[in-house]
Amino acid sequence: MFYDWLKRFVRIKGRYTAVFLLAAGFLFSPACRAENPQSHVSTCRDAILNILQSYGEQTLYDSYITYVNGLMDRTQGAGWWNDKNGLFRLRTIDRWLRSPLDCIVDGEFLTRQLHGLASSGISRVAPLLLRCAKLLDLNDNYGMKLSDLARINRCTGVLERLQMRFDIANSAVESAFSGFRAEELAEFRITAHQQMVAGMGDAMAHSLPDNGKGALLCSMAQRVNFNEIIRGAIALCGIFNDSEFDALRAQKSARHGQILIGTRGNDTYDLDRMTDVMCVIDPGGDDTYLGGSTTQARRILLIIDFDGNDRYFAPSGYAQGAGSFGISILYDRRGNDVYEGGDVCQG
Repeated sequence: MFYDWLKRFVRIKGRYTAVFLLAAGFLFSPACRAENPQSHVSTCRDAILNILQSYGEQTLYDSYITYVNGLMDRTQGAGWWNDKNGLFRLRTIDRWLRSPLDCIVDGEFLTRQLHGLASSGISRVAPLLLRCAKLLDLNDNYGMKLSDLARINRCTGVLERLQMRFDIANSAVESAFSGFRAEELAEFRITAHQQMVAGMGDAMAHSLPDNGKGALLCSMAQRVNFNEIIRGAIALCGIFNDSEFDALRAQKSARHGQILIGTRGNDTYDLDRMTDVMCVIDPGGDDTYLGGSTTQARRILLIIDFDGNDRYFAPSGYAQGAGSFGISILYDRRGNDVYEGGDVCQG
């Protein structure tokens, strides 16, 4: 029955074309691009409902809403972001499934907001992280602590401040997974990859191919302190707002603790063989970056490349701007670069 309803609502030919044209026209109208577009949400919703009513489909729509809400209520889990079937159940997704008209409008607003932050430059990474944290149903107990800021401010020089940010981020990630034994964390990694990447195929992103493993994954996820991961990421991203950030490019090529500064020549960084390096800073040249995953041995990896036509190669995925149970940032300021990678990598 559900799929019969769904087929009727997603048809884009015939009389339903008007509904989709109205929604699209509204979402891209000057009113929607206004400073406070949320004030127009009810107008859009009411207009679509009026069209459904004029075509005699209001009863069908109401029965669909009743069915979906009943299904969502029956499968609601007691946990943070999972349900009884082992599927992810974030509050935002729950609301969208219960009210598809909200999904259309909210999705467009959210996309505009995220794109706006992302296109505002690297200095806006922290606000972008905070917006994503809200989508993950995290509480307000994230962000940097005053003690973190004090430790950074006591440092002299941009390299010392960067190293302190690494120490804070590394400690935060360690704290996030402190409730896991080593073998549990290894199982968590394997299960997450199998369920959310390797086993997905053509499935929807919110569905898991194996409900039993899905329930296991959700129960494991509930034990992670995601607030600590956000805290670590924000501490690390603060380097891009450092008044001396550009001075990193002028630093002499050398090893500074866990920070490696390259040359202006054509360097090759085999990152998976450099597990004691948390940060690579390259001032220029046509460089090659191989691999670069985060592991239990190296929870943090930051790549900063200021110039050159570079090549990023990560066939195994989970690397170069995509942290697996850690934090990974890839920042390339300019150049005609090539990116090749597997699942979940390169941002």
